[in-house]
Amino acid sequence: MIKPNPEWQAAFNYIEQTLPQRPLKLKHVGDGNLLKQVCIIIALFSGAILLLFFTFDNVKDIIKDRKLVDNYVVLDNAKLHGQCEDSSNRYFFEKCEVVISYQDQKIKKEFDFISFNSSSSNDDLQVIAQKDDPSNISFNLAINVLKSRIITNIGYFIFALVTFWWGYTVITNVPKQGRVKKIMNDPANQPWQIIAMPVSCDIDSMEFTTDIYGEETDLTIDLKHKKPLIISPMNDKNWVLAVKAKQTNTSVPLTTSLHNIDLSRQEKKEVKAMINKFFG
Repeated sequence: MIKPNPEWQAAFNYIEQTLPQRPLKLKHVGDGNLLKQVCIIIALFSGAILLLFFTFDNVKDIIKDRKLVDNYVVLDNAKLHGQCEDSSNRYFFEKCEVVISYQDQKIKKEFDFISFNSSSSNDDLQVIAQKDDPSNISFNLAINVLKSRIITNIGYFIFALVTFWWGYTVITNVPKQGRVKKIMNDPANQPWQIIAMPVSCDIDSMEFTTDIYGEETDLTIDLKHKKPLIISPMNDKNWVLAVKAKQTNTSVPLTTSLHNIDLSRQEKKEVKAMINKFFG
């Protein structure tokens, strides 16, 4: 296991001395915007559910069209309105929206599929019906691109599952952050210690592991404009400045603005000056 630089401890001691002697409060672990987190959770789960319904509806249509493969007749007296259009010049999606009029029936067909070329032509579209079930009506292109439609809907299904997992990750993070906050704000865990902790950072989020009531727990928090105080970058992780509870191994990264602890403007200025002295 990679350990922090032992020479940092002297700097940590000076920073701890700069912190106010009064009990400090951790205001929040992530970005602190509970309403934003709730909106993200609702949006993710709603989007995933809608995408699943859309996918299942497409699958039912694919199953019906599958019955027409090598088992159809052309309906010359049927009319087809609408078209299939390329969403991109090549290797992207093509969208079909057509309405078939046959006798007293109006059948709407709408689907997307991955278009590997521009060979599909609206001039060649023909209305077809199943030989042994004339009520099953479609058009020839829907049959010709059946495999591509299946692949496209598998992609939609996977994306829906990923969205569900993302929503689950966000929703499970909320109570974890609450427990961390409770531990850090316990008077028995004051005063906090300044430490270095390893985290994984990307553009908008940070992942780290901390102790929550004796269990090592992974947390992901949104960063946006609240960047961590990186004191030593590494290839896969970064050492960042953090506060640690006195009696447990629970720790929380500090941000460059120190926005997540209850310091006055003057106190923030003094603490930042000491941090910059050693790590600026």
